[in-house]
Amino acid sequence: MTWLAKVARQLDVPAVLTEEDPSQNGATYTPIADTFPDADALVKPTFGLAETPEIVGRIEGSGRTTAVLIGFETDVCVAQSAIGLKERGTRVIVVEDAVFSPGEMHQRGLARTVAAGRRAEPLQGPGLRMDAHPRTISRRAPVTGGRGPAVPALVVRIGARSED
Repeated sequence: MTWLAKVARQLDVPAVLTEEDPSQNGATYTPIADTFPDADALVKPTFGLAETPEIVGRIEGSGRTTAVLIGFETDVCVAQSAIGLKERGTRVIVVEDAVFSPGEMHQRGLARTVAAGRRAEPLQGPGLRMDAHPRTISRRAPVTGGRGPAVPALVVRIGARSED
């Protein structure tokens, strides 16, 4: 997750940081927060971030038509956020090796995301391919439907912190 965040920063990809109950779950992981020192983390009071107008406004205000989701928990917050954003017309990519839930819940969350018609890809997947060095990136042209740039916005730490 940190590597992907740093690549996004170097490429000027806008990031929206969210936190679920930071008083109980803690703040955004320091290396990621430090990567985006000007980004204020938004509190997400619901599992799916699309239910929070301030977060949706920040994502849609980026002018990007694709959201790349990384963070915790794959089976709840990530899946519900992906579904909610897609229902709002946003193309969503869940980076399967940059999201997490303990045990079998990770795979269940990815399956739920895919079953709902959202993309779940590894970091080196066809929708977003990043090479070993953060200065090099290639994007296979995703379909934008004529609605604007296909370059993604990065959404990080959408759920609660996990101890694993």
